[in-house]
Amino acid sequence: MRLPASARWTLRGAILAFALVTLLPIAIMLVGAFRVDGQWSLAAYGDVLVEARQWSLLGNTVLLGSLGTAGALILGLPYAFFIARTEFPLRRFFAVAHVAPILMPPLILAWAWTRTPEWFVVRDLRGMIGCAVVFALCYYPFITLLASRAFRSTDASLEEAARLAGGRRRSLVSVSLRLALPSILSGALLAFIFIISDFALPDFISTIGPKQNVYAGEIFFRSKRLGSTSEATAASVPLMLLTGAALAIVLWLRGRRSYRVVSGDFRPPERIRLGAAGAAGAFLHCAFVIGISVVAPFGALIANTRGLEAFEKAITNPGARKDIVTTLATASLAATIMVVLGFLLAYAIAHLREHGRRKRALTLESVTILPLAIPALMMGVGLIRLWNRPEPFFDTVYTTQGIVVLVYIARYLPFPVVALTAGLSRLDTSIEEAGAVAGARFFTRVRLVLLPLLRHSLIASWILAFLFSMRELDTMVLIAAGNDSLPFRVFNEIHFGRDPEIAAICLIMVFLIALPLVLYALLCPKRLDAFDA
Repeated sequence: MRLPASARWTLRGAILAFALVTLLPIAIMLVGAFRVDGQWSLAAYGDVLVEARQWSLLGNTVLLGSLGTAGALILGLPYAFFIARTEFPLRRFFAVAHVAPILMPPLILAWAWTRTPEWFVVRDLRGMIGCAVVFALCYYPFITLLASRAFRSTDASLEEAARLAGGRRRSLVSVSLRLALPSILSGALLAFIFIISDFALPDFISTIGPKQNVYAGEIFFRSKRLGSTSEATAASVPLMLLTGAALAIVLWLRGRRSYRVVSGDFRPPERIRLGAAGAAGAFLHCAFVIGISVVAPFGALIANTRGLEAFEKAITNPGARKDIVTTLATASLAATIMVVLGFLLAYAIAHLREHGRRKRALTLESVTILPLAIPALMMGVGLIRLWNRPEPFFDTVYTTQGIVVLVYIARYLPFPVVALTAGLSRLDTSIEEAGAVAGARFFTRVRLVLLPLLRHSLIASWILAFLFSMRELDTMVLIAAGNDSLPFRVFNEIHFGRDPEIAAICLIMVFLIALPLVLYALLCPKRLDAFDA
């Protein structure tokens, strides 16, 4: 189905907007590293990359990422299987509760742990292990979301055939786990990417225990404290190569996952009836995971507010109120723009695939997901180099919340693109073709046919974009306008504030992050699978 000229120009405009907002800062950042004192030079790379210390930092970062990812797998993989394929007490509750840790940034979770009761078994974790455990608790939902969907999507006929060949255990191992393996590895690699790019948590852990030297901290030091964006960019190259390799594997694995069109041929797998001992084990595992990742830290935050007075102080503080309103407004605006751009980019990808241009579709999809491979601090450096100029337009954007909106879009646009690409791939193309045959124009088909069918994917995309924008901290530390954000206030409070005020502002932030997701879960409880595309 050939698109009209207006539709083609709209899609090209969306691709251009994505390139200007996301790819141009990355290009300027990388090229700028070769400019030292106005001259082209490799000095920045020579000074940074030949230092043995840099490779030691990279080793520490890989070790931290590996430990955190392993912990996330240990917690998340059994959890995903239990909620997706078995029956046990409170299974429906645990099937919803496991997303809660995403709502709590790692820095808040780490601080909450340090304020848990003395008897709490993990209270005194410090150093590398402490960082890895906190990261595991924050990012195991990536694994539970993707793996549980994969377990639910296994066709019952495949398991039945394997069961006839070798019994139930063979069917579970040879079919369910094998088909779910790409999703499991994708979740693990996404957790790894987020862990190795994080600056705030290792920085906080270093203030309460042995110093944790990681690559993100080195980038921050060279950019913020030394004021050398060239050295910071050069220092980030090994980390970008590492995250880029992980992201390339995720894309390859994602290509191996098959999104089915709803039809009468698919039969969901039957739930496994566990015995009393098995049901108790499943319940205890899920309860333990939720206990240490949700109940304990939330309980510590609530206990440390020591009453409603801390909330009153936080709400009546003019600076805090301003930060709350500003962050809500910028995150909401950015999420809305991301959904619009994400839909257009996803449609362009789907259209290329439909017309047999699979290489172009794969290239466009890979490029749109590229920002996830750029550490947050380096995306901030790129945006600073692009927008921190004396010209009126650039100066207006950089000195206002406009730059914060651009940061959010540059960082998290891949989530709406991925979710909406998956949503479009589940639709039968004949639906839109029927509208075209009936004489409906492109924008009419989008408004009356595609958007209603994709409404749950659109809502999920908006919530994901809003959620991660509200959590964004690392770039806010670098950009002056970001200092008026709620995450930056939390960062400052945790380092310099009093416990009741810190706990109150953290709870307010988590509540605001969770609100859209909670409302969606209450109104559409059966459509939460829109989040695990």
